[in-house]
Amino acid sequence: MRHLLLLCALAMPAMAQERTVVLHNTEDQEFCINAAPREAGPVSVGRCDGDAARFVLDAARPGIRLAANRAFCLTVTVGGEPTYLTIARCAADGEFQRLRVEQRRIFSDEFGPQCVAAPRGVTAGARVSTVECADNARQRWSSRVIAAATGPAAWGRASGWDITVASAGGQFRGCQAERRMEGSVPEVGPVRIILNPDLVMMMDYPFGITITQAERIVIRAGNDRDTVTARPSGPERISFEITPPIARTLVERNTPHLRIEISGNEPDRIPTAGFRAVWDMLNDCLDKRGVR
Repeated sequence: MRHLLLLCALAMPAMAQERTVVLHNTEDQEFCINAAPREAGPVSVGRCDGDAARFVLDAARPGIRLAANRAFCLTVTVGGEPTYLTIARCAADGEFQRLRVEQRRIFSDEFGPQCVAAPRGVTAGARVSTVECADNARQRWSSRVIAAATGPAAWGRASGWDITVASAGGQFRGCQAERRMEGSVPEVGPVRIILNPDLVMMMDYPFGITITQAERIVIRAGNDRDTVTARPSGPERISFEITPPIARTLVERNTPHLRIEISGNEPDRIPTAGFRAVWDMLNDCLDKRGVR
């Protein structure tokens, strides 16, 4: 039910020109490399269906560009252990950005043979680094071409939320509602509520801090509260279930906000006034797609 994902695929054909791809793990295609499109942004393991997982490969230009902002490239750091991947502005002669996407690996020989790896394992939130090449699951990445760098087609709009068809792939298929939080960092992306065919609701939330393991958080709607497990879903994002009691309160009592309380942070309020209309449209989206 978790909608963390990563995908795997083909190396770019020799005659191919520009392609928009995801870089997925070949052993566990639910997980992809994710990157925040800003200077020194984090590069980590995350979902395969968000903007952070989309990259541009161009046979005419070296490097791996970020589809969300093509001015930025995946960049190798040098010195220190481990040597993490990070984000920097693309440079025509940037030796730190000469990464090649080959079949089953992402490789650089600028500073000795180095391969892109997830040293802590292929798990959501794990930072991505470069290490000595070895044939193991943590280093097996491939590219899969996707149709475009844009999001899924719009279904409709309700109470300030845009309803879209959730991207195919991964364990959590369905329809989603999304809206940008006031004052949020644009690169982190909108807050999303995803409904699957079993009527399980998940929230994918722009936390603003990259976490590396599960954390317990409190969600509140009106006078109702529940404690749930939040997991990393990408750079500076977490995901968690909106449990049935809270979901029912949002739909039936027209509460103005869903409050999210995370230890050490000020509670955030997600606008949810008129949520029945959002719920109805998400259900209509599922019905018309014929996925239940």
